Amino acid sequence: MRILTGHIAAIAAAFDLPESAREVQDVVSRYDEQPVRDNTFDDVGYVEYTTSGLALMFTETLLSSVFVYVLADEGFTAYADRTGFIDGIDLAVSTRDDVRAVVGEPYRSQADFDLFRIQDRRVLHVTFDDGRIRLITVMARDVSER
Repeated sequence: MRILTGHIAAIAAAFDLPESAREVQDVVSRYDEQPVRDNTFDDVGYVEYTTSGLALMFTETLLSSVFVYVLADEGFTAYADRTGFIDGIDLAVSTRDDVRAVVGEPYRSQADFDLFRIQDRRVLHVTFDDGRIRLITVMARDVSER
């Protein structure tokens, strides 16, 4: 388990808090757009910053996951801060080996993704496309370990 620095540290500190919490507001204050809200499900809501490439998922009103669209996808523009999200990783060019060099060995891996434990008990899910980072999901906990 690694303690990562960069914007990811602020995100990890905001988990399990409501949208109104100072820590969550610190995370979203850097995105200069009005978010789109999607409350399709009763206990899950999304706050989407589509032109910034970021979406926050709230489960039962508490921040549970953050999605960073490294490549434009699903109506999201590619995340703009290529070097500040995780210190030591350039989202535009880093490979799977580069990610592992910074984050360590994953505790679970498949052909297109790696799962890492970070910041004490948080989970980093990195999806790859042709060896490059496509999507980063930071989660409060591994949803498969309920």
